[in-house]
Amino acid sequence: VYIKVDKRQAQGHNIVRTKCVDTNKGDVENPDYRSRLVAMEFNEGQDPSLFAATPPLEAMRYLVHRAATTCDGPSLSMMTVDVKRAYFGAKATRDVYISIPKEDQVPGDEDKVGKLRLCLYGTRDAAFNWSETVAAQLHESGFVRGRAFPSV
Repeated sequence: VYIKVDKRQAQGHNIVRTKCVDTNKGDVENPDYRSRLVAMEFNEGQDPSLFAATPPLEAMRYLVHRAATTCDGPSLSMMTVDVKRAYFGAKATRDVYISIPKEDQVPGDEDKVGKLRLCLYGTRDAAFNWSETVAAQLHESGFVRGRAFPSV
C-alpha cells in the first residue's frame, strides 16, 4: 500500500495520520476479526473535485424506462449491482504521505513517512479512484459511460 520514504520527501505536503482498526464481525464464541489500516484525511478547504458521485434516482428511473420502452433491435436486459464492500486498492493518483503505523515501525523509521502507492481507506480520493478503476474495467468490457450521469 505504501513505501517508506525520508520525511524530507514529504516537504510541502500534509502528513496524513493513520490508525489500525480491528473489528469483530462475529461474536464471543465465534470471533471473526477484520483488521484494516485507515487514513484520517479531511477536506479542509482543499480540492473539491475529489468526489465519487452516487447516481441519482433519476438515473435508475431513466434506465428502467429505456429498457421497458425500447422495441426496436434486440431486447435489453438490466442489472443493478449494490457494492457492499468497496475495494479502495486503486492506484494513487496524487502524492499522499502518511504516518507509519506503530505496528509497522522498526528502528530507523523515526525520520520516515509512508508514500501511498495505492489508495487507502480514509483518503479523500479513495472512492473516486476506485470508481474510476471500476469504470475503466467496465469500459474494457464494452460498456459506455453515461454523459448525463458519469457514475452510470
